[in-house]
Amino acid sequence: METRGNQLAPPTPSTDVSNTPTSERRDTDEIDPSLELRLMHGWTAYACKTFATDVEFWMYQVPLIALQFRPVLDSVLAMAALHASRQPPKQWVPTEGRMVPLRDVTYDPAHPYQDVNNTGKPRSMEINEAFLNRVNHAGNNVYLASKRRSEMLAASRFYFERAIDGYMRSLQDLSIENIEAIFVTSVLCSFHACFVLSESDEDSTLPSVDPVQWMRIGKGTRFIRHRWADLVGSVWLGTSGVLNGKPGIMMDDPTLFNTEHGRPFLKLLTYAQDFETIHAEDRAIYKDVLCYIGAIYTMIVEHTEDEVAMCRRIVGTASWNDPSFTDFVEARQPRALAILAHLFACMKLIAEKVPWFDGIAERQIPKIYDQLPAGWRPMLAWPIAIMNGEIDREPTETQIDDILAL
Repeated sequence: METRGNQLAPPTPSTDVSNTPTSERRDTDEIDPSLELRLMHGWTAYACKTFATDVEFWMYQVPLIALQFRPVLDSVLAMAALHASRQPPKQWVPTEGRMVPLRDVTYDPAHPYQDVNNTGKPRSMEINEAFLNRVNHAGNNVYLASKRRSEMLAASRFYFERAIDGYMRSLQDLSIENIEAIFVTSVLCSFHACFVLSESDEDSTLPSVDPVQWMRIGKGTRFIRHRWADLVGSVWLGTSGVLNGKPGIMMDDPTLFNTEHGRPFLKLLTYAQDFETIHAEDRAIYKDVLCYIGAIYTMIVEHTEDEVAMCRRIVGTASWNDPSFTDFVEARQPRALAILAHLFACMKLIAEKVPWFDGIAERQIPKIYDQLPAGWRPMLAWPIAIMNGEIDREPTETQIDDILAL
């Protein structure tokens, strides 16, 4: 764990983000090559475009890295499967020249199509009116979508766990030869662990949907980034393209921690200070996180970055802030949980443009509310108002002040 003024230390096995024992996971013999090919196609054609600003790096370079480093491949396949789980079943229609959802009846049923979603083995079929009516029946659509979602979520979990296993082992032997691949694995696992936070806790096909799991991976990403800079220098690191965006765009930018940006949220720093002692070092950590969230909020309101870039910054919260904040969340410190709820509210503000965030606020904010002592619950007034759509999609600073002035 890293704290201010101390040396970085690599994550230990105790920070493993998977709750499933290795012995319970499927062996390599159970891997379906046709499924992996379909998922890789899904990655390059669709999934990588939904969260990355530097699309060419993730579309072209990452698959090449994945061919040489299995944890990268596993993390890519996990993301592709998670993306596929949230898409409706589709079929290729030659006359349309595109993939068409099964519920879409605009295509000509006289032409054959290839079923590429469920079996992994394309099969040509002649669509007649009877078949068209059958697959487009509402009940069948629900069944097909549910079945495919379940299958893809199971695949996503399988590959995510494999990626985490390989990632944790590789952290013990970082070198200039493998650090880029390990960093890519960490970034992708971080996105995956964040995006599943909208899923139900009862879904047995998923790893834990506790935000602590996502934040732990972010701690690892931060460690790898600093270690990489030690090995090769920060200038080369900033221009390598792997920092989840265009060269240099995610380097430590002082404006991300500008106090002015954090001003609307700084009441969270002073709330209950008469009853809860905050050490000066911890107070500085909380302030930086609030300023970071405030900077994201300012970007949302002022449209200074596109939503995909803001998605990257939100997911990277644990990586770009002091890792002690993750420790505070894991210890269920009320101040840390309340701050985290405000980050989830920011996800809600851009969920229309970043569907990966859809449902996260609705799933996580009530959970935080239930964990907070009664005296802290008023501090969730603004996140709850955002979650419920009770204030404008882009509320003003005055609205925040009014809600927090309780």
